Amino acid sequence: MVDDITPEYYRAEIASLHQEVSELKKLNQQQITLDPMNPFGNKTQYTDFSGDYSEIVPQVKTPGCIIPVEPNTAEKHSVRHFYNIAGLMVILHEVAVNAFMIIFMLIASGVLQFRNIGIDAVSLSNYQSNSSISMGINLIGFLICNVGFALLGLRMAKIKPLTIIKTRDFNFARCFQYCLIAIFLQMIAGCTSFGISDIIEKYGYTVYSVDDAFQNNIITGKLITFIYTCIVAPITEEIFFRGMMLKLLSKANQRFAVFATAFLFGLGHGNISQFALGFIVGIFFAHITLKHNSIVPSIIAHMFLNTFSTVLSEFCTQKSSLISASLGFVYNIVAILGFILLIEFRLANKLPSTTPEQSRRGIAIAKTSVPFVFAVVIYVGIVAYNILFVSK
Repeated sequence: MVDDITPEYYRAEIASLHQEVSELKKLNQQQITLDPMNPFGNKTQYTDFSGDYSEIVPQVKTPGCIIPVEPNTAEKHSVRHFYNIAGLMVILHEVAVNAFMIIFMLIASGVLQFRNIGIDAVSLSNYQSNSSISMGINLIGFLICNVGFALLGLRMAKIKPLTIIKTRDFNFARCFQYCLIAIFLQMIAGCTSFGISDIIEKYGYTVYSVDDAFQNNIITGKLITFIYTCIVAPITEEIFFRGMMLKLLSKANQRFAVFATAFLFGLGHGNISQFALGFIVGIFFAHITLKHNSIVPSIIAHMFLNTFSTVLSEFCTQKSSLISASLGFVYNIVAILGFILLIEFRLANKLPSTTPEQSRRGIAIAKTSVPFVFAVVIYVGIVAYNILFVSK
């Protein structure tokens, strides 16, 4: 009987098996449902942070749904919607802050002129610069605009504000680690900033720092500067950049969101000196925000970094070289510990990678968002203007 089996019989049997396997694959595929919190199957992604992707692609909850490498028009439009909101908030924030500053400085000037009849414009300007008025207006303006436009952006994206502060797996040991890592990153950013500044100054341009505009020797001015630098700025900047912006830009590609928000955060300071710090530290702040699904860790690390730097800078201005040397030694020790802790952190926690599908939903879509691109242009323009036309 075996001799009666022909090659055609074997080929028919093999073809039948192939067809059966193909049908089983199709059946299995129809039964598979993607995880709406991680439809791209990215194991390095922090799934809770990005939210439900069915808000962008409703079919993702349907069995057998496949996310293609190249998004269709509807998906591009949905992802771009979040990028549009993020970019629009940056634009409105920048316009509102400057309008606020101009209006309230004019009001302050009017009050001072009314109370000091006959005062000349130069004296009035010098008084405003050397008093706590400018920093006070700056504090109130950024407090209102940072928080206000962050909440507006979250509302437009239909994201509950409380979701950005519900912290997960965070304790004192982590808090201590992140604070010291921030100091080390500041040291690295400082070296980077000096290098960039040196190159720029070789071409005859002065590197402007926003700190130059708020040098103050009176007690009230120092107090307001401390409150703004160490409390208001860290809290409100984290709400705006890591709370609202990172949340919106993470909808499809977390890696893109980390670097995009860090880049904008650096540019948002308006000068090269703080761009390096903002970008380098911004990557780390975004990473721990993703890890803990909250801005609380980044707020604490940001507050510690600014407070440590402010106190150190204040004491280093003392004439005693012994005090300056001692503080410098302490700073170096803290930075070295931060470097060791950073290695430990990065070995255990990797930045999200990008799948081929996600790569087509990050910068590829962001560059088609008019508000987002315009926001980047505005920030770059401000930095360029300060380099070319603003000098100490």
